[in-house]
Amino acid sequence: MDEILDTSTGRTETLPILSVRFDKALLNSLNFDAIDCSDSMTNFEHQMKFKKTQGFSAVEKTQLQHQ
Repeated sequence: MDEILDTSTGRTETLPILSVRFDKALLNSLNFDAIDCSDSMTNFEHQMKFKKTQGFSAVEKTQLQHQ
């Protein structure tokens, strides 16, 4: 979650900028001393929008699957 400026209203809103569904076994198998956090998201279902010139943008929340 982050504060995002709505340029149409001039007000900030708290919106998700990263939403991830982690697989516990895969998460536990990662070598955290050697990974790039952003690159590691390719291992999981996720929503993330990032541009070098603009930074993070708001995304939709990843939905949980009930088992």
